[in-house]
Amino acid sequence: MHHDLHLMNKRETGRLMRRLFGIAPCAVLIALLGMALAGCQAQTPEPPKKKPYVNLGIRPALPPCLRDTIFERTDLANTGPLPVTTFG
Repeated sequence: MHHDLHLMNKRETGRLMRRLFGIAPCAVLIALLGMALAGCQAQTPEPPKKKPYVNLGIRPALPPCLRDTIFERTDLANTGPLPVTTFG
């Protein structure tokens, strides 16, 4: 028996099609059952992730003109001049 469809007669083609369509619903049913069982398993909750930065809050004692600005919520560092040894 050849598995090339163009060499099969109608009877062999019909048997092959019935076999494939008989297996396909079973395969779909097994796949759906597997997904349903996998979704019903008890899952352990993920531990809370550590925040990358510590919230220092709003900077106290700022002049009124700097309130509600980025400067009120940030901490500045390395703002001094840096020595330059060469140019270019």
